[in-house]
Amino acid sequence: MANEITVSANLAVNKTNLSSAYSGSLQADWVGEVASQGVAYVSSAASGTVLTTVSISSGGFFWFRNAATVNVTIGFQILGTYYAAITLRPGEFTVGRTAYASDAYAAKATSGSSNPVQFAFFTT
Repeated sequence: MANEITVSANLAVNKTNLSSAYSGSLQADWVGEVASQGVAYVSSAASGTVLTTVSISSGGFFWFRNAATVNVTIGFQILGTYYAAITLRPGEFTVGRTAYASDAYAAKATSGSSNPVQFAFFTT
């Protein structure tokens, strides 16, 4: 099969004298059978919480959704140090291409513990 992965997005902005719209979509092959998906319960620990131990190579796809009631950052844990890259408010999600192997992706909450973050990684 081909084009097993479809990604599409729309963004519309309307305020005062500004009106803009952006959209796009793409399709990609899902090479092999490697995928990792689930829910990670993250805390505000300085090192962040690794989201998956399954390694998806760079160039694959990720999807994250903040199911918590506090802000969560998505980033990378490299040699035990957490580096934030994306902030998600409660209910927000993001999708994109992996820049690192997926076992480096981590999340960190702004407060508390046991904050649910949904995730999925797929090879391409």
